Amino acid sequence: MKKFIKILIVACLISPSLFIVFDSNDVYAAIEQRVSEAKNESKTTLTDAVKKMISNSSNQHISTVSQPLNNLYSYKTGNSRTYSEGDITWGKEAYVISMNPVYTTDGVDTNLLKIDYNRPGNGTTETSPSSISISAKTNKKIDTSFWLEVRSVYTVYHTLEWETFSGSTKKTLYSQDLLENPISIRVHVTKDNEEGSVRVSYTDVDSGTSIINDNTVFGKIGTNYDNDVKADYSSKKEYIEKQFYKYIGEKNTSGKYIDGTIQAEYQFERVQGGDTTVNFLNKETNLNERQKEAFGEPSSDTLKGKYGEVKTAEAKNIPHYETIDGKLNKEITLNEKPQTITFEYRLSSAKPLTVKYVDQDGAPIPGVDNKVISGRWGDDYVVTPREEIPFYTLIDSTDPIKGYLDEESKEIVYHYQVSEGGPIIVHYIDENGTKLKKDKTITGLKFGQKFNEKAEQIEHYHQKKDEISGQVTDKKQEITFVYTINDGKPVIANFKDQTGNIIHESYLLYGKYNSSFDVSDKNKEIESILKKLTNNHYELIKTTGNISGKFIDTESETYSGQVSYIFRKKKASGKVTVRYINSMNNKEISEPEILSGNFDDPYTSQPKIINNYHLTKIPEITTGKFSDDDTEIIYSYEPDVGGTVILNYLDKDTQKPIATNDVKSGGVNQPYQFNPKNIQHYQISSIPENAQGVYPDANKVVNVYFEYDRAPAKPIHVVYQDEEGNIFEEYELNTANKKWNDSFSTEIKSFKGYEVKNITIDGKEVKSGNGLYDDEKEQTVIYTYKLKKAAPIHVRYMDIETQKNILPQENILDPNAVFGDIFESKSKEIEGYIYLKAELNGVEKEGSDIISKYTDLEQNLIYYYSRDKTSLETKDSVIYEGDIWNPLDNFVKATDKDGNPVKFEEV
Repeated sequence: MKKFIKILIVACLISPSLFIVFDSNDVYAAIEQRVSEAKNESKTTLTDAVKKMISNSSNQHISTVSQPLNNLYSYKTGNSRTYSEGDITWGKEAYVISMNPVYTTDGVDTNLLKIDYNRPGNGTTETSPSSISISAKTNKKIDTSFWLEVRSVYTVYHTLEWETFSGSTKKTLYSQDLLENPISIRVHVTKDNEEGSVRVSYTDVDSGTSIINDNTVFGKIGTNYDNDVKADYSSKKEYIEKQFYKYIGEKNTSGKYIDGTIQAEYQFERVQGGDTTVNFLNKETNLNERQKEAFGEPSSDTLKGKYGEVKTAEAKNIPHYETIDGKLNKEITLNEKPQTITFEYRLSSAKPLTVKYVDQDGAPIPGVDNKVISGRWGDDYVVTPREEIPFYTLIDSTDPIKGYLDEESKEIVYHYQVSEGGPIIVHYIDENGTKLKKDKTITGLKFGQKFNEKAEQIEHYHQKKDEISGQVTDKKQEITFVYTINDGKPVIANFKDQTGNIIHESYLLYGKYNSSFDVSDKNKEIESILKKLTNNHYELIKTTGNISGKFIDTESETYSGQVSYIFRKKKASGKVTVRYINSMNNKEISEPEILSGNFDDPYTSQPKIINNYHLTKIPEITTGKFSDDDTEIIYSYEPDVGGTVILNYLDKDTQKPIATNDVKSGGVNQPYQFNPKNIQHYQISSIPENAQGVYPDANKVVNVYFEYDRAPAKPIHVVYQDEEGNIFEEYELNTANKKWNDSFSTEIKSFKGYEVKNITIDGKEVKSGNGLYDDEKEQTVIYTYKLKKAAPIHVRYMDIETQKNILPQENILDPNAVFGDIFESKSKEIEGYIYLKAELNGVEKEGSDIISKYTDLEQNLIYYYSRDKTSLETKDSVIYEGDIWNPLDNFVKATDKDGNPVKFEEV
């Protein structure tokens, strides 16, 4: 105080205005300035202190539900810092966490954990710290976390002393300030488990299964669970008893909760069920004494057991009886009431009694079926023979035969003497109905006897159906063998040149035996071939063989006829003029040579030896073939200055030139030596002595003759194949002693169902498989065949007895079909007729649906029918109905589909 007065006096002496400084408002401003300075100085320290305090408390452990963690994350300094100046003192007393800390429950199960925030009132000088408390909401184990974020703190400042003229006083200030860096910490909270459990089950001791769903009760570890378990049992007891169970014991139903699960069990068994009576009942009526005695009076059985238990009732084995439903046992589930099971029985079926009707040899009588008597075991029977069988007489006794049916098959046989049947007439005709052979009559066969007639051989005809079988009746029967005329051997027409080389594909003509053939130019195919060859510069010079005649079927012959058309090449209209020119003045120095010949014949020009001239230029083309065009060849000469040597190149065999001469000139008596030149397709045979010498005098000529042999020929491969390249046959021509330019020929071969499509030599299509041998390469001749166009199938519908058509003939032919393609046909329903069988080309086929293949020859398909002879003659139009009915009450007579009489006794 004294210090304060001294300062005041000095100030007054200096200036009266200083009194304004110590106004109370100015004093407060100075204090707040100091507070602000103190706050700024402490922010860093404050942030670090709060962050450290929160981090140190980031792991919290709750020991029990009843003891929450209170007043966490609050801070209060125990120290005050004093600031003073001019005897004014103030201090910073406390820090308190922000009024509104931010925290999240990210990852926290709010059913397990509770978080509360406690704080003093806003804008107060209350120094009680803000805090967060954490409580557990379950006795179970907890292991979770949450984020806590602090952005500001609440700070309280107290001035410790303040002296004025009026005396000393205190003032408290506060502030809420943002931290320089917000603090964000994940708080980890854990708690040990305090809860145990007991699983309560209810078991059927017989089956080991649960009666009702298990239940689990919970409690604090160390406390008794007796009442909890008993309460669960009490809630289910009534339900269990209604399921017909009774209590027999229990396990682990009392004790204390532990850290884990205890298994407690109540045990039960089913109560006793009601008895089941098993009865055995005979459901048959109209029983004779034998059948009643076999069943007897079987006693009932009784089944006992617990409620819900499944019992099996067994049927009794009663001889000659069987259960109606076929079951030998039945299952039943016992309940609280008595029950009944009944097995119902019927008599077993007996083995049948067969009554047979046979002829004197023991064979079944045709058209007479056995009589079969069937029924129950023990049924009585009385059997008498048939009164009448047409064409048969009973041999055995007519007395009735009695007995009863049992487990063994029985048989009664009646024997009859058969009468003689009607005759069988056999016809032999061709497909047009023409008789080929005298009819054959077969007699002396017994009625009903089987017969088997074989076809006879007829020259030039074939019958693929070798035999016809049937059965003798009382009427005359007719059977017919239909024959097909044989195919004739083909006729072949060949087309050759004068040397025998084939110049066109051979023509093959087919036909039936004894039919006429014509392979003259009246035949359109022959006419077309002749025209084609004429257009190719050939002219016909003669024909050999028979161009007309009849087809034969002689086995040893390959063809019915062979004809050869012989041709030669026509004279070519074009000429070849060979001129000899003096190259100095382009004037002719010798008469030109005119060459002519047949079309396509080869020619070779040669230079002349002309006195006082020697050859200087040979034209590029000196050979060729005669055609319709004129050709000019010019040899150039110059006047001689010395002798001439002419080199000639000759074929050793023909002594004809094979290359243009070479003319050499030189000075008189100058030496020369010439070697043979290489000539394609030839090999040197001999070199003459004058191939070496001296040039002669002027206008003298020396001829040197080199002789050559033709080079050996390379092989020729011949292949016969279809369009897909499948090979039918292949071979190689014999090339022994064959040389270049020798001619070769191959032949067209026949393959069933195929015809030649084209011929190629080394891939090039040609008109014939002929050519010339080569010395440089092997050649391949390929005959490619295509399937022949399919021929039609003639379909007829024929009466087998009259061999006459029932319907008009039909034809089957697919316009795109070829040899080997499939065709289908089906018999027709024809009113008044019964379908019997089908024959394709004389061969019998099974069924009425015919599936076969086209060929290149016409085929015949015949469907055979017989008239439907079924008939029935009645007495009146009203059918009698009653307990005892006989067919004779209404019907006079009847026949089956074959016309055989039907005996009403069999109906």
